[in-house]
Amino acid sequence: MRNLRSSNILYDTCLSENRADFFLLILTKLKDESVNYLSLQVICNEIHDIIDQHVVPDVPIVTFQENIHCVDEHAKEIIEDFTMIPTNEMVRAQIMGDGDCLFHTLRIFYPTMTVDELRVRCIDELCSYEQYYEAIKDQKGLDLVDDESIQDHVMRIINDYQYTGVV
Repeated sequence: MRNLRSSNILYDTCLSENRADFFLLILTKLKDESVNYLSLQVICNEIHDIIDQHVVPDVPIVTFQENIHCVDEHAKEIIEDFTMIPTNEMVRAQIMGDGDCLFHTLRIFYPTMTVDELRVRCIDELCSYEQYYEAIKDQKGLDLVDDESIQDHVMRIINDYQYTGVV
């Protein structure tokens, strides 16, 4: 990997960046240098070890922080009125519904990770294990919920504000 000029420069540059800028740089590289899914998959393979320089935090935050988050009263009503899910030990947090809502939700539990980082990690995971996720999608009938291929999904979510489906 370090033999490739662009990866060598990227590797050296990334080591000097803070976590947020590191993943913004990686995401920019993915967007700029991938012309199709296959080229994106090759790039992910080249930079997978670079991405792992920043480990995912081991322990998620599982307490509601009133000074940071807002309660979603509408979601609370829907859950209470239309499901049998017990709600006495959970808080429904309000999330920005801009297409990146899955990533915003994950940030509640992992606030040190940015939306860019979560997007990069998601893309890397799906590119690295495409056949596994296609098989899971078929086995679980998830194609009824989200009928696009893993390849199409990845090429769409590489951009900001795109719905991240069930895969």
